[in-house]
Amino acid sequence: MSEKISGVCKVWRGEYGFLLADDGRAVFLHYRECERCGIRPPKAGDKLKFEIGRGRKGLRAIAISYV
Repeated sequence: MSEKISGVCKVWRGEYGFLLADDGRAVFLHYRECERCGIRPPKAGDKLKFEIGRGRKGLRAIAISYV
C-alpha cells in the first residue's frame, strides 16, 4: 500500500470529477471508487486524502478519505 497524499476536489460532474493533488497532478475520480471507500462523492473545494493508481487513460484516485 502506498502513502496517501492530500488534495482538493476541483470539479465534480455527476459520476466523475477531478482532484488536484498538492503536488500539482490532476487525478481522475469516479463515483464507484467513492462507493467502494464508503464515502459520499466530493463537492468542489472538499479536501481529501488518497492514493494514486493507474487508470486506462491516466492517473486515478483510489483509497479515498476526507481530511
